[in-house]
Formats: sequence, C-alpha cells, structure tokens
Amino acid sequence: MTAMQTSLERKVELNTRYSNALSAVLALRASRDSYKQNNTIQRLTYLTIGCLPIALAAAIFAVPQDQKVLDPEMGLKWFVVTVIVFAIAIFMVAYFLGDMLKFIRHISIPRSVVGWYRSRRKRHGGSAA
Repeated sequence: MTAMQTSLERKVELNTRYSNALSAVLALRASRDSYKQNNTIQRLTYLTIGCLPIALAAAIFAVPQDQKVLDPEMGLKWFVVTVIVFAIAIFMVAYFLGDMLKFIRHISIPRSVVGWYRSRRKRHGGSAA
C-alpha cells in the first residue's frame, strides 16, 4: 500500500512539474508572439508617419482651383517643398511627442488642484470620490 501511495505521489508531482513547464513554455510563446506584434505595429507606425506628409500635401494640392486655396501657378516644386516641410514638422512632433505631452500635463493642471486632490484622497482613505 505504501509503495502504491509513493508511486501515486511521484506521478502527481511529475504531472505538476509537466504542467508548470507547459505553462512556462506557453507563456514564453505568448511573449514572443506579443513581441512580434509590437514590432509589426511599430513598422506600421513608421510607415504611416512616412506617408502622412505626402498624403497631406496631396490633399491640399488636390483642392479644386475654384476654391482658391492655392495659387494656380504652384506646381511640382511647391508640392515637393510642401512635402519636405510637412515631413520635417511631422517627424519632429513624432520624435518629441513624449516630451510635449509631459509639458502639457505639467502646465495644464495647477498645483493647487493637485494638492487639493491629494489631500482629499488622504481624507477619504485613498479613494477620490
């Protein structure tokens, strides 16, 4: 009876180890898939940022002449210059986006409001409401 119980305990322990190993392998596979998807999204984002200036300039230059948005003599040179200017502007915004958002958050919420909010959270035990 004891030998059978030891054998069963050993099999249960072995199955638990297999289960843990399988969970680790599946988590690793999911992590790799997530990494690949992140790389794909990153490439698509770069592609979008690269195509955005051309699409924006094309949309502006495609406005009919009767709307008088552009001078009729503006041709290919102006289009190329516009694409370059838009590209520089869009790449700068994309590059400094994190810093710009930090700056906006910093100037948009007055310190008195932040202090009031923190003191209220302390009084109410961590909840803001």
